Amino acid sequence: MAKEELFKNPFFRLVAKAYRVFPVGREKKDLEAMKMALGVIKDNKILGIYPEGTRNGLEKGVKPKNGAVNISIRTGAKIIPFAVNGNFKPFRKVTYTFGEPMDFSGYKENARDKEVVDILTNELMAKIVELRDKDEKINLSIDKTQKN
Repeated sequence: MAKEELFKNPFFRLVAKAYRVFPVGREKKDLEAMKMALGVIKDNKILGIYPEGTRNGLEKGVKPKNGAVNISIRTGAKIIPFAVNGNFKPFRKVTYTFGEPMDFSGYKENARDKEVVDILTNELMAKIVELRDKDEKINLSIDKTQKN
């Protein structure tokens, strides 16, 4: 999934098509994107979602969206939380830190309860923050040992 604005760029559109990336309208409930996401899961493929709706939403203070948790509840698919650290400029080092799968399938009866889904989304984001901070600490300790 990627924000629909990126598809205005012909190069990105070409690369996105090759990797089966599809657009999502972030400011509205994009039912077409949701159907595509559910189809990806149904086909046993991997679906990448940034719950904040952007790669560095935590730094921007963006409120996370409930889409990832909603998809997980509806499909029974587990979420593998991951953190991305690094400089997002081309040819710079970026690291990914993956956590243990999170299973929200037991909340199917609460799928329409926004309060429950909000709590689960916050739980997911807390795990992502934990992974991000853990990775930053590892990188800091590596940097310190390299300087000595």
